[in-house]
Amino acid sequence: MDHQTQTAKHICIDEFALRKGHDYAMAALDADTGQVLHLEPGRDQTAVEKLLRVVGSKAHTIISDFAPVMAKAMASITPTAHHVLDRFHLIQFCTEALKRRRKYLQSAKKSFKLDSLIGA
Repeated sequence: MDHQTQTAKHICIDEFALRKGHDYAMAALDADTGQVLHLEPGRDQTAVEKLLRVVGSKAHTIISDFAPVMAKAMASITPTAHHVLDRFHLIQFCTEALKRRRKYLQSAKKSFKLDSLIGA
């Protein structure tokens, strides 16, 4: 382990495909510098835990998606670190929620004939 791996305070973790649909790995990056800290084959809880044992001991913040595998591994290995949802997934979740809400409102509008009440 190099000095950077041992002292990174803010870490980004994500999975990536080595061969789509077949082989995956996890990557940990220093969120401040963008330096790759560690790669770990697999994408299950065991792989995330191995990755966190290498890079997560001093982490204050771990940035990732909110996959249950990530959350369980972080709670197990780095319980004091803050788990932060990455921007990509945050925007994706908000966009999906807005789509569901619009669909619901359109359905309600048709079902209750609200056009005359709301001036649409």
